[in-house]
Amino acid sequence: MEAGREENMGRVLLCLGRYAKKPYFMERVYINLYSVEELCYCLMKNYYLVGEEIMDERLPDWLEKECGLEGLAERLRQVQEEEGTVSEYVGVIL
Repeated sequence: MEAGREENMGRVLLCLGRYAKKPYFMERVYINLYSVEELCYCLMKNYYLVGEEIMDERLPDWLEKECGLEGLAERLRQVQEEEGTVSEYVGVIL
């Protein structure tokens, strides 16, 4: 087994929010996402495809209505209102 891997085995990963009934469609990656964990994974693996289009109102609305993450949705809206950068926006999610 790889060094450091065995110490991670058996750990519980805390998931946030709930699994969405209606997915969030990430257009540039062409994938449906059903949880904030899937969103984080997708953002990390496809960071080079993330642009300003992610900063529309659909993502905070989806996180709030489908995943029950009102606080995260509100923080994303604040970044939008303050005309923050894409990296700031994605940083709030991650």
